[in-house]
Amino acid sequence: MTTNCPWSSYTQATVSFCEAQICNIIVKPAEAWSNVGYVLFGIYIIHRCQRELNKHLLILGIVGVLLGIGSGIFHATGTFFGEYLDVSGMFLYVVMGIVFATRRLFKIKFSLMIPLFIFLQILCMSLLWFIKPIGITLFGLLFTGVLILELALYKRDRNIIDYKYFFLFIGTFGIALAVWLLDIFKIWCDPNNHYFSGHSFWHLVTSLSFYFNYQFLKQIPELRK
Repeated sequence: MTTNCPWSSYTQATVSFCEAQICNIIVKPAEAWSNVGYVLFGIYIIHRCQRELNKHLLILGIVGVLLGIGSGIFHATGTFFGEYLDVSGMFLYVVMGIVFATRRLFKIKFSLMIPLFIFLQILCMSLLWFIKPIGITLFGLLFTGVLILELALYKRDRNIIDYKYFFLFIGTFGIALAVWLLDIFKIWCDPNNHYFSGHSFWHLVTSLSFYFNYQFLKQIPELRK
């Protein structure tokens, strides 16, 4: 990117994927447009929550919308500010998973869920602000934490809760992660393809995981009260 491009005067992002930046308002079109999946699934989940009286899961839909907007800004601008919004949205998703699983496994009071959520989110966003390259690593650690907690819950609850949608959630996420790795390590990579990329695939498939997560979480009575 040359110095006279729209976003070149801003602090640039710490991470870059396969698609080459172009000197335009939207620097990575393929990576930017594919975030529409998060927004659409988020809106769909909000609608389902209202129709099915699952208002306790509205946060899942809201997180989807916020993640789509933040990630869209990141890939449209290539700036650290956009990256900060994107990764903060990713933190929202996994912090929500940590809090939900903690509520179920350790029987924390329902009234403590929101303060715990806010504390963990602020902590993660603060670490990202002061240690800029930490985003992907911290997200990976939090996601691993969710899996560990959920494994403990699976051993306890597998006979009373249908884990089909959870495994679909993990499966779609795993497939998306494999393609994410191919993209970032330039194995599946055409830098000049501004229509679709490995990272576009990551966005679209992980947005589907929001639907599977909703189908799984709506079964769990502890999250209602």
